[in-house]
Amino acid sequence: MNYNSKKDKDLKDLAIARGLKIDSFVNDNGSLNRKSICDALRSQDIENKVKIDVVMEKDEEGNIQAIEKIEDRAVQIIFYHMEENDMPYVQLGLNGKALYIPKEVECWIPHKYVEGCLRNAVMTKMVMDIDHKGNIRYKNKQIPRFQYNILDIKTFSELEAMDNERE
Repeated sequence: MNYNSKKDKDLKDLAIARGLKIDSFVNDNGSLNRKSICDALRSQDIENKVKIDVVMEKDEEGNIQAIEKIEDRAVQIIFYHMEENDMPYVQLGLNGKALYIPKEVECWIPHKYVEGCLRNAVMTKMVMDIDHKGNIRYKNKQIPRFQYNILDIKTFSELEAMDNERE
């Protein structure tokens, strides 16, 4: 459910119906803290296994909150060679912009390339299957196009702070 598009009154009514205390979501000036009430409602959705509309994460204290600006995130990733004559880089394209990422090197890329490209990058490979009688059959199997590991996820501001510490 998209709570961000709901009116304050509807959010309050929904929170009361779900047993949340409204006082904990009101600012000092008396206005509703929309982000915290939306995060609380989404957290209940996760616990109840309701389909959610926003990417969520847990902080150090175990509180679940929305990642509202996923484009502000960067992913530390490493790509591996799959075959002997494989290209020495991976090309990822999204919305008219392309990245050429070297293999076997840890690097940082925008998170939107992971969600928009890598999760959908599959190829069909013909594999041999032997049944219990010893008959050989060939079948198509969908496999990931790239072998990679995600090592870390940070915001771009955290990356800038890391770079400043190195200097």
